[in-house]
This record gives sequence, C-alpha cells and structure tokens, in this order.
Amino acid sequence: MSDSEMINGAEYAVEKRPEGRLKRKRLLLVMAYILFPVVAFLGCYISRIIPLFAVVPIFLWMLIYFTWRYVSIDVGYTFESGVLTFFTVLANRSKRIRKDGLTVTVKNAQYVGWLTDSAAKEELGAAQKTFDYVSERRAEDAAVLVFTDEKGRKCAVLFNCIPKVKGLIRRFYPDSKL
Repeated sequence: MSDSEMINGAEYAVEKRPEGRLKRKRLLLVMAYILFPVVAFLGCYISRIIPLFAVVPIFLWMLIYFTWRYVSIDVGYTFESGVLTFFTVLANRSKRIRKDGLTVTVKNAQYVGWLTDSAAKEELGAAQKTFDYVSERRAEDAAVLVFTDEKGRKCAVLFNCIPKVKGLIRRFYPDSKL
C-alpha cells in the first residue's frame, strides 16, 4: 500500500496460536517426529543394515522441514477503503506463502462487535459458516463480523481488531459495536 492508501487502510498479521484442530495437528506431528527415528533405528537394527543409522537424522530433518510449515500459520488481513481481505501465511524456512482467503465489504455487514459480547455470541451461533482469522479466541481484541455471502448464507469471520481498523470500521459501518 502506498502512503496515500494507508489513510483509509491498514494491514495486520499475527501468528495463530495452537487451539483445537491446529493443536491436535501439532501434537501428532511432534509424536511422529519422536516415533520416526525410534522405528527407523529398530528397523535398521532388526534388518542388520547398521550403516543406515547414519541417514536417519537426515530423513528426520527432511520430515520436519517439509511438514512443520503446515502447522506454523500466520493469519491477517488488509483493510482498504472499506474492504477487508483476509489471508493466511504458511511459514517455510526459505519462503512464506500467502494465500488470500476471504474478502468482505464492511458496509454490507450485518453485525460487527467484540467476540466477548453476548450479542456477538448469539450472532456467531446463528452463522452457518465461520471463518477463523483470529490469533486465539480468548484474545482481548478478538472481533466478529457477520455478513451474508453470495450464496445467501449467514457467515461470520473472527479476526483481531487493532485500534486503527476499529476506527476505520466505524467510519464505514456506523452501527459497529467496537
């Protein structure tokens, strides 16, 4: 974004904390990282191919290198002229892969508020689809935006709302509860 666009825009990204399914995936990967060398060493010992002991650490490093990026996720959004574009970033040691996920026009929202409010929990419960772009659900700055998608479904998106974006959302959606 250029300096002139930053007046009506902002960008925010944060590491997603391991909760729920992501926490289970991380736990399973750590268990695989522990079990792989044990099984490989036992296989080498039982088959009497002792020189293969030397390549097990290399294969373990390859396993970690190519799989950990799927559980090391950053989430974020850009806000430009009333349009929120959410994205995820898969972290890799050599590069970061950004995938745009969802685009929402704020003025078409049905509800915008803090996730801790009771009204937000009701709106979230009524949503047919939920997009999770919040670092963790217990975060103080966790917000919810409810909208209707092009298929007519009521959807909710969870995100971390920084103070600058809070002001911009109020400008484009005056009924905001933020």
